[in-house]
Amino acid sequence: MPKVTLNMSLEDIKALVFQLPAQEFLSLADAIEDRSETIAMMQLSETGFQEWNEEGENIYDGEA
Repeated sequence: MPKVTLNMSLEDIKALVFQLPAQEFLSLADAIEDRSETIAMMQLSETGFQEWNEEGENIYDGEA
């Protein structure tokens, strides 16, 4: 799928979204909520792996 770049402000996007019929608006809101929860969980999980970047924590980098 080709990538499309739009030159729209956040206010322009809000204006378009608020014109959606109620059911489509609610569906979009659910999709945005799901995506934001996923992003938040991914950011949180990144902090748990920081210890693997410490010196001496390279036991899995050796050759078998």
